[in-house]
Parts: sequence; structure tokens; C-alpha cells
Amino acid sequence: MKKYICILLLLLCSCSKNTSFIGKHYIRYTDYGIENICFLENGQFSYYDDAGEPVDDSDLINSYTYDSDTQCITLSDKTVIKVIKSNRNELILDFNGEKRLFKLK
Repeated sequence: MKKYICILLLLLCSCSKNTSFIGKHYIRYTDYGIENICFLENGQFSYYDDAGEPVDDSDLINSYTYDSDTQCITLSDKTVIKVIKSNRNELILDFNGEKRLFKLK
């Protein structure tokens, strides 16, 4: 019985690691200020600066889907963002070849 519980716990831990960025708020420091990004568990997406203004065209995007096999986020406008790294404190995303490092807020 202990063996099955250990296997179940390992499976749960490995599954949650793949999408550890979902439901968390990350920030990125730029030359112009702070950018905030959040991928909510209900599929909503937000990306804005510290003044509340949208970054890039993010005001036109309100949802996303995540493919854990390819580690790609597809926004509602069909933009694809590659997840380079996702752990408890950092999120590195590839926006059309530009790597952006976000830290957990």
C-alpha cells in the first residue's frame, strides 16, 4: 500500500511541475518599469505594466491555452509563447525569439 501511495505522490508532483506558472503572478523589470504577467487557472491572461497599461497588444487578448507536451502557450489571438523555464520563483518565456525573465511576485 505504501508503494502505491508513493507512486501516486510522485505522479502528482511531476504533473504539477509542468504547469507551475499557472495561477501565479510574475513580474519583470525593464528599462521602462515593471511588467506584470498572469496566466489564471480559468484560462484568462493578463500582461500589463506598473501603470496598468497593456504590454504589446495584450489588451486585445483575454485567454490562453497551454500544451504541456510542447510547453507552448497559445493566446486567443493565435500568438504562441514558448515556456523555456518554469519553476517556483522564475518564469522564462520566449516571445518570438525574445527571451523574457519573470520573477514570482
